[in-house]
Amino acid sequence: MKNVLCLVAIVMGTSLSAQVKLNGDDVLIQFEDFMGDGICNNPISGALNSENWMVTGMSSGNIFFDDCAIELGDFARGYSVGGVGSGGIYAFQVNEDQIGLGVQATSSDFSPGAVILRLQNTSNMRIDGLKFSFDLWINNNENRSSYWNTSVGRDLDSLILIPTMCDTSNQGGDLNGFVLSSFEENLDDLKIEPNSYLFLKWESGDIAGTGSRDEFAIANIQVSMGKNLEESPNQSAYYSPGKWNNEIHIDISRLEGLVKYSIVDPNGEIELLDSVENESQILLDFPDSLDGHLLHINHKSKDRWIELHK
Repeated sequence: MKNVLCLVAIVMGTSLSAQVKLNGDDVLIQFEDFMGDGICNNPISGALNSENWMVTGMSSGNIFFDDCAIELGDFARGYSVGGVGSGGIYAFQVNEDQIGLGVQATSSDFSPGAVILRLQNTSNMRIDGLKFSFDLWINNNENRSSYWNTSVGRDLDSLILIPTMCDTSNQGGDLNGFVLSSFEENLDDLKIEPNSYLFLKWESGDIAGTGSRDEFAIANIQVSMGKNLEESPNQSAYYSPGKWNNEIHIDISRLEGLVKYSIVDPNGEIELLDSVENESQILLDFPDSLDGHLLHINHKSKDRWIELHK
């Protein structure tokens, strides 16, 4: 089923009740604690956190970021193994070991509709490229086909469709239950500044056929950021947080052996030259005079330049 059609253009495990953030570590979102009990900015156990999640296209309306709908109608249809009739958000048991964030569409619910994940960069570093992956489970149990499209970006109003992460359900129903497709994409050109957001959107709607609609569920959502110089982009930016306003802290915990570094002024003159070996971080004083300078790091013939900002 993978990549048949796209109709609409456009590691760290974590608890669903807590707000998920991009804090410099890889993120893994699983739904083993999700019971389909709603979406809220102060969620109960078994619900999603609306600091992260937004849902549109239901007959009950939309749940925007920071809204709340606990144990209520379309946004809290509960737990199921599939084959439901009422439209809304479910915790679908897609196999014996895994629960997914699921959707049952009807004529008045989610046709079209969207589930949107928002992740804030709470680190002091600009994110320059990342890897995004997720599992999609489709229960093709009805005779109407639907699309499932994925888009990403920094601005909710101008997200970019990722054609290689689109899928569809077939028009003819079957008895196979939930079937897995896995998607992975490198987003090398995506830059997320400190305090800004990454938006991941999954959108669905009708394609063809009549009658009831198939069921979809997502799981194992991963956002990975390379920390090795060999995997990182050549240039990024460092923004000093309040608690470290007079110090520079650069994580090099994944770099084995000798790491050379220097401070370079805007005219290209070297102001400091030093090295560390088998250390977890580079720690330097950060006076105001270094604002706008570059930190040059060299490891195993790989170079990285980091803009320094107070």
